[in-house]
Amino acid sequence: MQLVLALSALLVSAVQAATYPATVPATLLASCPEYVAALGSFNAVLNTATLSFAKLLDATTQTSLVQDIVEQGKHLEHFHAYTNPASADAADEEQEFSLEAHTDLGGGLFTSAPVFFNAEHHVIANPDPTTGLYIQIQNKWVQPILKSDELVFMAGEGWSQWIATDDLAFPAVVHAMRMPRDASSDIVRGFHGRMLLLSDEMVMRNNHLRFADFNARNTRYLKAPLADAKFPTLACASRQLVASDSSCTLGIWAPGNASAASTTSDMCMFHCNAIGMPEDTQTCKDLGCVKASDVPNGGTECWMICVQKYSDAECPAPKAQTCKDQKLACDKVVLTKAPKTNATTTAPTITTAAPKATSSATSVLLSMAALVVAVAAI
Repeated sequence: MQLVLALSALLVSAVQAATYPATVPATLLASCPEYVAALGSFNAVLNTATLSFAKLLDATTQTSLVQDIVEQGKHLEHFHAYTNPASADAADEEQEFSLEAHTDLGGGLFTSAPVFFNAEHHVIANPDPTTGLYIQIQNKWVQPILKSDELVFMAGEGWSQWIATDDLAFPAVVHAMRMPRDASSDIVRGFHGRMLLLSDEMVMRNNHLRFADFNARNTRYLKAPLADAKFPTLACASRQLVASDSSCTLGIWAPGNASAASTTSDMCMFHCNAIGMPEDTQTCKDLGCVKASDVPNGGTECWMICVQKYSDAECPAPKAQTCKDQKLACDKVVLTKAPKTNATTTAPTITTAAPKATSSATSVLLSMAALVVAVAAI
């Protein structure tokens, strides 16, 4: 469980947000034993509910894919505290939402109804029931009913990119948050979320990377000169994850004579066209990839990978080619028929330390934007 203040940010409507993602110190047991006991009970219920959710999904495919992730993943626990600005002049009344519409980068978010506190640290009702979480379904904004004894799961971009098989396809939930505009600045909206992440050794479907390597890449990108101080992390909005979208020289790489039979052109194109990534450079060598030629301005830099551009026939003008994570999109849509050398077109199914075969069993609940699992009230 992670809880100590790590960052604060001013949201679009001047709402102040504080995020608490650091480790709880061991001394907390001595200074606040009641809190530690309550935290243990809370985590026990959360663990039980998420495991039940995982087993329910795995039952449709006769695998333990989701259960392995729930039990082994390095999940991110975070707590957000939102308050209105002290000065009414600071608020931007033209903004519809306090937290802009976005999808999460992680596999998904487990959360429940938020809790409001006043200046005396007492729990109070939401000052304006029409505010709070909003999700987008069929291009319409709806306000889901959140209950204190229910756990809500909202899929993130990582579900389809890192995890999902055809039988477990959930769309990333576009969501936003609206604070009560007339609430005083000493009222706090508290929110807890558990971001579903993989374990270090699990391999991501979309880019062949171990999750540990992905985290290293993510960290290096955040520290790069092009990264803004407010650049989002795994727990933040992936739709703010804007790549540089600049042209780059694309290397045409393919397996060489020394390459293993399992090495593909896609793997070579991905690792050998990484920009400023020593681990990928080494992987390129280890795979035995060889370069046939260079294509000046033949690629677009998408999150430190030079990705081959679409041809004019594939993405004709005036459509725009832009990055979506480490893929290239045509008018914001990643084409089904992508360039042959695009490293993400034939990505393998995610594997764990103990891979298990998948089945073609018909899945249930695949089109839902948000799933709710009832748990015992704390």
